[in-house]
Amino acid sequence: MRRFASPMISLFLLIFFVTVEAKSQTLTLPENGRIAVIGNNLADRMQHQGWLESYIQAFHPKHKLSFRHLGFTGDEVNTRPRSNNFGSADQWLTKVRADVVFCFFGFNEALRGPEHVGTFKQNLATMIEGMKQQRYNGESTPTIVIFSPIAHEDLQNPNLPDGSKNNPNLKAITSAMSEVCDQQHVQFVDIYTPSLSLYEASSKPLTLNGVHLLDHGADAIAQVIVEQLFGVDASRAGKRQEIERIREAVLERNYYWFSRYRVVDGYNVYGGRSTLNWFGQSNADVMKREMEIFDVMTANRDELVWAYANGNDFQVKDDNLPDELEVRTNKPGSLDGGSHPYLKGADAINKMTIAKGMQVNLFASEERFPELVNPVQMCVDPNGVLYASVWPSYPHWNPTQPRTDRILAFPDKDLDGLADECIVFADKLNSITGIEFWGGGMLVAAPPEIWFLKDTDGDMVADKKVRMLQGVSSADTHHSANAFVIGPDGGLYWSRGIFNVANMETPTQTYRSTASGVYRFDPRTFEMEFVFPIGPNPHGDVFDQWGFQFANDGTGGTGSYVNIGKGNGNKQWFKKRVRPVAATGILSSSHFPEANNGNFLICNVIGFQGVLQHEVSYNGADITAEEIEPILYSSDPTFRPSDIEIGGDGAIYVSDWSNALIGHMQHNMRDPNRDAQHGRIYRVTYQGRPLVKHPQMIGAPVADILKSFLLPDNGIRYRARLELSGRETKATLKTVSQWSQSLDPTDAVQAQALLECLWVFEEQRVANLELLKRVFEAEDGRHRAAAIRTLGHWSGKVEGWEDLLRTAAQDESALVRAEVAKAAVELQGLAAAEAVFEVAVRPTDAELTTVINYATKSLNVDAIVNDAIANNQPLSKAAQLYVLRNASIADLMKLDPTEAVYLAILSRENANAEQLSVAISGLSKLQKTDPAALIVELLAARDAESQIGIAGLGTLLTLQPATQLAPHAETIEALAVNGKANETRKFAFAAWIASDGRGDDAYLAATRSKEQLRDFLSAIPAIQNEDIRSNLYSKVLPLVSSLPTQLEAESGSASLAQPGIHVDFYQPAIGNVDINNLLKLTAKESGIADHVGMDVPQRKASDNFALKFSGFIQIERPGKYTFFITSDDGSRVYVNDTLLINNDRLQGPTEQAGEIDLAAGSHKLDVTYFDNGGGDALRFQWAGPGVQKQDVPKNRLTVSSGETIHDFAIHSLAAIPGHEVEKFDALIALLKAGRQRTSSIHALSRIPADKWPAPQLQPLADNLVAYLTELPAAYRTSDAALEAINLTKTVAAKLPETERKAVENRLENLDVRVIAIGTVPHRMIYDKEQIAIEVGRTVEFRFSNTDSMPHNFVITVPGAMQEIGELAESTGRDPDAIERHYVPQSDKVLLSSKLLQSNQVEALIFDAPTEPGIYPYVCTYPGHWRRMYGALYVVADVEKYNLDPETYLADNQLEFKDELLKLSSRGREWNLEELLADVNPLPMGRNYEVGRELFKVASCASCHKLGDQGREFGPDLAKLDAKVFNTLHVLESIVEPSKKITEKYQSYSYLLVSGKQITGMVIKETPDEIHVVVDPLAKDKATVIAKDDIDAQKKADVSLMPKGLLNKLSREEILDLIAYVMAKGDKNHEMYMHEHHDH
Repeated sequence: MRRFASPMISLFLLIFFVTVEAKSQTLTLPENGRIAVIGNNLADRMQHQGWLESYIQAFHPKHKLSFRHLGFTGDEVNTRPRSNNFGSADQWLTKVRADVVFCFFGFNEALRGPEHVGTFKQNLATMIEGMKQQRYNGESTPTIVIFSPIAHEDLQNPNLPDGSKNNPNLKAITSAMSEVCDQQHVQFVDIYTPSLSLYEASSKPLTLNGVHLLDHGADAIAQVIVEQLFGVDASRAGKRQEIERIREAVLERNYYWFSRYRVVDGYNVYGGRSTLNWFGQSNADVMKREMEIFDVMTANRDELVWAYANGNDFQVKDDNLPDELEVRTNKPGSLDGGSHPYLKGADAINKMTIAKGMQVNLFASEERFPELVNPVQMCVDPNGVLYASVWPSYPHWNPTQPRTDRILAFPDKDLDGLADECIVFADKLNSITGIEFWGGGMLVAAPPEIWFLKDTDGDMVADKKVRMLQGVSSADTHHSANAFVIGPDGGLYWSRGIFNVANMETPTQTYRSTASGVYRFDPRTFEMEFVFPIGPNPHGDVFDQWGFQFANDGTGGTGSYVNIGKGNGNKQWFKKRVRPVAATGILSSSHFPEANNGNFLICNVIGFQGVLQHEVSYNGADITAEEIEPILYSSDPTFRPSDIEIGGDGAIYVSDWSNALIGHMQHNMRDPNRDAQHGRIYRVTYQGRPLVKHPQMIGAPVADILKSFLLPDNGIRYRARLELSGRETKATLKTVSQWSQSLDPTDAVQAQALLECLWVFEEQRVANLELLKRVFEAEDGRHRAAAIRTLGHWSGKVEGWEDLLRTAAQDESALVRAEVAKAAVELQGLAAAEAVFEVAVRPTDAELTTVINYATKSLNVDAIVNDAIANNQPLSKAAQLYVLRNASIADLMKLDPTEAVYLAILSRENANAEQLSVAISGLSKLQKTDPAALIVELLAARDAESQIGIAGLGTLLTLQPATQLAPHAETIEALAVNGKANETRKFAFAAWIASDGRGDDAYLAATRSKEQLRDFLSAIPAIQNEDIRSNLYSKVLPLVSSLPTQLEAESGSASLAQPGIHVDFYQPAIGNVDINNLLKLTAKESGIADHVGMDVPQRKASDNFALKFSGFIQIERPGKYTFFITSDDGSRVYVNDTLLINNDRLQGPTEQAGEIDLAAGSHKLDVTYFDNGGGDALRFQWAGPGVQKQDVPKNRLTVSSGETIHDFAIHSLAAIPGHEVEKFDALIALLKAGRQRTSSIHALSRIPADKWPAPQLQPLADNLVAYLTELPAAYRTSDAALEAINLTKTVAAKLPETERKAVENRLENLDVRVIAIGTVPHRMIYDKEQIAIEVGRTVEFRFSNTDSMPHNFVITVPGAMQEIGELAESTGRDPDAIERHYVPQSDKVLLSSKLLQSNQVEALIFDAPTEPGIYPYVCTYPGHWRRMYGALYVVADVEKYNLDPETYLADNQLEFKDELLKLSSRGREWNLEELLADVNPLPMGRNYEVGRELFKVASCASCHKLGDQGREFGPDLAKLDAKVFNTLHVLESIVEPSKKITEKYQSYSYLLVSGKQITGMVIKETPDEIHVVVDPLAKDKATVIAKDDIDAQKKADVSLMPKGLLNKLSREEILDLIAYVMAKGDKNHEMYMHEHHDH
């Protein structure tokens, strides 16, 4: 094995032995030439190493060459991701006016493998051709030089690849590049081949990780490049010290250019927030000037490079800089000049409220240590010394100021709680966002780079600096890499927010990411991975003592238990109360009481300014935290707790950013009140408790360090592992292994020490299965869970893990089982799948279910099982159970018939009747019970436990014979009324009805509530027996238009449930989109959208806005539905006016879900959303019965409520066989009235066409066309509209030729709205009480008369109805009355029809008035006008009116000018007082036919006999006592039926021993039984009660006669009904001697 060559060989001499292909042409550089360097990490690092330019400048001292580095880690020839508005490659090359372009590509492309070489060649050729078309310098085509990648160096490091995989690909890419360059006639430099030779000859590694050059490696490669470019020996460039001096100038200049080109916080410089402005001055304005300053300072340092290249001295003066722009603060303070007052650090403590028993002191501040300004993050070294990074340059370095971003150390050697001194560990950094110790040094985030800094001489000052990783995006610095923490696995975890675009090169991949969340960098392998999505801007990431991880979002303040990782999440683990959060921590210190230990801490910087404390609970597989007493909080407005650490002495250290301004987008980035002079660190201790003595571990023997693993403080054990991370692997692990042998895993303290030892092995990337097994012997499940987590990390490194994983899968701890499922994903194979099966068949909770679902999906367990079966590999019982749960029904039917197989079939929602019957039959035989009993038992059990498979069992239940259902009647009834699931109640009702063949008891129970009535109606289509369904006709028919009087009336659906959802747009946004908050605002835009999402036309802004979506969601299959809302920022979901999901906070794209049980039908839906700026996202999804998780389909959203109970009744009516003519009449009546039209059309379509009554066909066609013309054109292609069109065509086909063509022509032109207005037979009313049209629009009225009396249709001006009606009566006998069709001559008549006889139709064209108002329409045939009228609403916006008439009229009030329209209408609650005067005396001349019809309509005939109508249940109205037979008594009995109850008709309430209560009227009594009628309208058959079952009884004070029977009638109709009763049904009674219509 090759190590490295002898160090005696000089690297310079090696150049002469490098074989380089001779070039016939050398590169000539122009004087004053501008050279741009573009490309991947090789180009990116080159600017920081400076060797190539130094040699070129040395060889061209008089040329005054200007280099500008534009390299970006991760760049490819055709893929160069940048943050928003950064600028394209061509734009930047033009900016630097490049004459020559050095192009370094090929590494990232080579990683894709040889199959992509052809594509790369095309892309490279395209890039070169494109560059040749450019004139970057404004004059000529650029000179292009293409460089190959370097080879992959074998560092003989077990943690790094040896290059054997990469090098063939790199070689192929190099050849391809050479070939393309030959074809394109551009110069090519092969550095792949010479780099191989350099590696072989070098005495030490030339690369950091095999692929990224170290400084001396870059020097060697630079010399190779110079020799190939210019044909000269690089050693002749000059003396070494001269080259190094030039390099100093190059690096100085490059730093300024790098700080400009890669300016951190680019989102404020040129991105989305750059346009924010105050007083007309934007961030971009200010930052553009700073960039100009950078440009000048860079150019000034070009002169320094040229001077040094010529051997001269030079002093850069920077006296030619543009002036900075003066920025005015938008938040002036109270001091002179507008600055803010700041308390002294010690005085600020007086503003703090501190937890009971705790105390605070000032550990360090700017008063003693001026370097301590704006501390960001802290960490503690292995000796217990506190370090802090400071960021006075926030948001980035201003080039006119000194570089004072630093890392400071604060030793407290005398342990007095005060920092002894402030040591600058590292300085001249830019925007330090994260720090943590590792590997004997410190890892530091100074975007866009991660550094490794090390103090090699013990003076606490870093003297070794290595760039570990580049490409850490810096587009938004305060959300760049932060919250550094070394995980138990040895990885460096950090959090990163939105707007950042990461592109990193590792030895094996090009890693790219734009996602917000937690990332992991492995400092040993240099690999990157995305761990956990959280955002939009995460801050705070901690591990507890068992390695469970908790991440936090800074912006939104929400926190999550990192339950899975691998890019999966996000699950909140505590109730968020405050935001924004700057940092988090876990309090682990023996200095504090046990009650505080293990608690989760949060630093919050706005509003609540302090440190919150949460108590952590481990619940099953879940981990949650609940807020308790805060550690501290302050009323000082400048107190900004930015980080929290448990110090070496066990105290809590809180860093204070100390700034009056904190918002990044609320103030200009250079607002003068952004403080850069203050910074504090406070120290919190507990009174009366000893401090912790921290061991001194830096440089200590490993055996001594290991003793720290026995200490109770998490931080000390953590820092012991950090110290060991810098020790030599082999010797360290040998000592750790030996020491761990003495530990007892059954002892909690020693078990923790064993776990720490295991994590040392993990950090060193060495597997030790025996040690892991010992940790698994711990009694605390959390230790065992940690062991299994590590086992998953060691996938591919250990063998013989199968038994351990199987045992762990059966562990009593749900946390352990969850880790098994996650580890199985890493370990793969049948044994891993078997472990997941073991976990899945044991008790689960919501969290464990989530993990199991992740594991089964990631493992593809179905394929693994199928493969095992195919290869005759035995499956465990757990695997067999899994198969039973997940195999297809067809596969289950093939298995040996066992109880488990039958139960599995019965659990499937998609099982058909035959499969279910086979399963029930087989199972009942095995269990020796009858099928009905088994079905009822299973159905009840599954309903109680909310299990699946209810629909299949319910279907089977309805198929059982009535004789088998009878013994289970009580259970079935209970399920119908009280079942948890909608499906359960539906099928139980169906079985209940089927068991007695009539459904009387079921209907009686159903009429007690709307919900039960809905369930009853839903059950009817599920009844298999047609005869039983037919028996229900008389119960269902009335429900299509009205409900039982004890139930509140339903609103009719006047038209198609308009597809889409109503959207309101608000601006500016509010941070809490509780729907009640939005309802208080006025929307700036409103309209209809077809989905819930961002891309709706009503949204008129991209930032700082809110949306409210309101409508209904249509549910076809009842059951449990889960709704998902993903939003950036906040959102809420309401279903049926109840908050289902609260995802309302500042955050990146975050998904939340809520589950709800929904019945079939329409449910109110509201979704609210706000965006605060920056990124935005909104996605609304669902999952449920038969629906996999997906976006909510557009055809499930409607603007109006859609289905009511009447719609359910119509669906049920359509399922009832026979009664076609009666059904047709009922449905067309609804259609005419504008109610339940969608459902009615659907039901009409199911009635055979040969059963349609011919007289009704023309009115049906007219009403269908009218319905279609109401619809906006966009909705005429919906399913409901298409069904209406098809029905219209079918109806038209049955009409005479002329009428048929007329209907078809109207179908072709639906733009003119048609309104069908008809009459109701025997009622003397129009079939529509109200019509709405839009001002100025032309409409066509289709007036049809289906009554036996003649009628006309007249529209008058508002307030003229009575005048026109009386004029019609007074002129009714005039000679021209018939010719005038009984329409009086008056200019107040706006439209009139002919007098139509029965079954006549007339079309009327009407131009709507231009003035909104309520215009009466009336029949002016003498005697009709007082009862036959309606209201025509002429409105400005008929679409808005139809959406919500009540709201529209509240906002656009229309005055009633006609008393009859105002005082008399149907659908209202009448009281006795307002009718008394009308019936005393009762006016003569009433209408007999109307009264007779109303006797049925008002349900009087259901209980009373009168003439040839009704039945004798209540009193015979023709035989009433003459003493009480008067209009007042009859009216009072109807309006207030319980006021006086005759003894004979008295009701009684019976309480049964079962607890059931029955109230009804006794119609028969025997010695053993009482027969009562409970509700004659619902069930006329008596309910029989055994007297032995009665526990108590009492007289009821409520009549069986329901209230509200008159509410469906108008005043005139009530008078007709009273007259009919007073006439005792006699048409020849004097009451009718003067009927107005008898002409």
